[in-house]
Amino acid sequence: MSFSDRLLSANPHDAALLQTAAVVLSGWTPPGPVTLFSTSCAEKSWQPWSETVFVPHIVPVLSEVLSAASLGQWKSMADLSRRLDGLLPADLAASSAFAGRSFAQAFSRDSRDRPWKRCLDAIDTGEWPPHLAVLMAVRAANFHIPHRAITALYVLLEAKGLQASGARLDEVAMLSDCLAACPAPAFGLRAA
Repeated sequence: MSFSDRLLSANPHDAALLQTAAVVLSGWTPPGPVTLFSTSCAEKSWQPWSETVFVPHIVPVLSEVLSAASLGQWKSMADLSRRLDGLLPADLAASSAFAGRSFAQAFSRDSRDRPWKRCLDAIDTGEWPPHLAVLMAVRAANFHIPHRAITALYVLLEAKGLQASGARLDEVAMLSDCLAACPAPAFGLRAA
């Protein structure tokens, strides 16, 4: 069964969100691991990453960049990219920036998109570290992609990056676990 079929049967709502969010990527996948590195093929080997990197650092930055980008707050986005750079361990910051630069280069021809062009210029001048999470959020805001969808898409890119290095994992289980670990405010929702 394909990934899409497994996701659709596990969670039709997330499958629909991911189909919408896929426009942000247009087929791009990371060249290798982004911030999730694992040599273990053990079930749920992503949980330590989710608990120490994804939920406390990446999810809040994704959410805040989406909000700042939708309001055109460039200084805030630059500050958030630098904040993520400081929160991540040096090796993860470097791999995130490497993936982000690849992402930026893949979409550098979108010069008609003024906010995206401005973002690329800020990266070229060194004003922003090119973290994948930040760049995805900027593009997602341009397409009005919801928080949950871009967060889910980011999780899947982390899985794809790890798989590019030869690791095997269950993306549907990883996606479900990581999204379940996110606090409701990360998706612009209020807890009941």
